[in-house]
Amino acid sequence: MKYRNSILSIKEREEVLFHLVQEKKPHVEFVLTEDDFLKIKKLEIHLQLGYAIQLLYLRVKGLNVGSLYERIPENVVKYVASQLHCNTIFLEKYWKIKNTSNRHFQEIYQSLEFSKFQYTNELKNKIYKIAFSNGNNVNMIKEVFLLLKLSKIISPKISAIEHFLWLAIENSESNIYSKILEQVADKEKVRTLLTIEINGSSTYSRIKNITVNSNSTGVKELLKAIKELDTYGSTIDLSFLSEKKLRYYTSEIQRSDKFRIDKFQKQDKKDAYLAMFIYFRRKEFVDMVIEVTSSYASTVMKRSRKKTKEYSIQNHIKLKVNSEKLKEVVKSILKIQEIEELKKYQNSLLPLKNELEFQDEEMEDIDFLLKSHQSF
Repeated sequence: MKYRNSILSIKEREEVLFHLVQEKKPHVEFVLTEDDFLKIKKLEIHLQLGYAIQLLYLRVKGLNVGSLYERIPENVVKYVASQLHCNTIFLEKYWKIKNTSNRHFQEIYQSLEFSKFQYTNELKNKIYKIAFSNGNNVNMIKEVFLLLKLSKIISPKISAIEHFLWLAIENSESNIYSKILEQVADKEKVRTLLTIEINGSSTYSRIKNITVNSNSTGVKELLKAIKELDTYGSTIDLSFLSEKKLRYYTSEIQRSDKFRIDKFQKQDKKDAYLAMFIYFRRKEFVDMVIEVTSSYASTVMKRSRKKTKEYSIQNHIKLKVNSEKLKEVVKSILKIQEIEELKKYQNSLLPLKNELEFQDEEMEDIDFLLKSHQSF
């Protein structure tokens, strides 16, 4: 059966097939058991290696490797052959004897209690969950192959998995868009993001391309942009999406522009993308406000520490000078013999008295920081 719906590029398909058949450590996974040897050694010498490889690939990877035999890596072939003490030259001929290799595979999957692939409702639901929680096509294909292996179901051709995963993606995305749009009160308002403004650019493009400086003016511009986004309605809640799916849609929105969204055939998808654009862009703006404010606060803190240090040094110098002056005063007072002489000396101390009274108190970082409240 031919499947028309595919989700992988040629390069991605090659990546998946390479992932399926490669094995970096065959000595760990591709090890034949005593029971395996008993079965295999009953076969003719030129059939043993092919049988063993089919057995191991099904057991280890859940694969019918018959259609992928040309991709089997040399390190796997050599390792399996070394266990059987047989020559690898027999392997190519083995795959050409279709009746024999097919009969062997049937015997193998029955003995390993694997079942043939059937697109049941149970399997359909499991593939749907994979599509709903992931956004990377290659990773989803790999997850389906793993699911089949763990369920002891023989994997079909990759084109079949692509087709059924395509159906699951279509279904899951439709449900996701519905959940998003249930939260959008005014879809017409959201659609105005695609309106072309006087400068020839769309509102969508203008908001997407907003950049600001890391200063108070930049914060004001960001808050203005957040206020504009709030006019489109309440922020949607995407907590029902997995982290992988959120990353996928974040990437999708980042690479989307007005023209890409306009090309979407389904209106629900257009509206959902616009709603997600508002969600992700608003989140970015809020994060930027926090980042700029935090950066500014750090700068003010450093400035406060610097001022505190400079002030402490200057104050320490003043204290030292005044301490020396006081020592001299004490010495002079101790030398005075007459009351009249003491009264005269008192008048000479008035400047020092005033200086000590008006000497600044010790200040800390917080004192200088509080002086910056207006800039905040």
